[in-house]
Amino acid sequence: MKRPKLGQRVRIRARLVREAEANASRDYSDKKTWVREGYYDPEKPRSVPEWLVRMKSIMKEPTTIKGVYIGYRTLSNGTRRWYGDEGFVFTPEEYFEAWLVVIGERLRPVFVRPEDCEVIK
Repeated sequence: MKRPKLGQRVRIRARLVREAEANASRDYSDKKTWVREGYYDPEKPRSVPEWLVRMKSIMKEPTTIKGVYIGYRTLSNGTRRWYGDEGFVFTPEEYFEAWLVVIGERLRPVFVRPEDCEVIK
């Protein structure tokens, strides 16, 4: 999908949040990934995240929010490992593009995958 112009209005279906999957082994490593948050799941009616609930009431269909496109970033998923004196070292495994969208004037911009976003004409 082609990137919108700076300041163009968009509608988003889900945002990206950072998650760490802890590893129980003794090598002190964990998996750091960006996952989608915000899809409506009919099996779990309250699965809509808190940030969407504050912006809009829960519906029986996928919830969307309007926002303004302000840029894009290249994000990565990978593994973080502890190396003692050197500290944590992050090893990227996958790169992808995410768009920055502002959904409120006093809220922090959110990362959104391009396929979860549509331009409002």
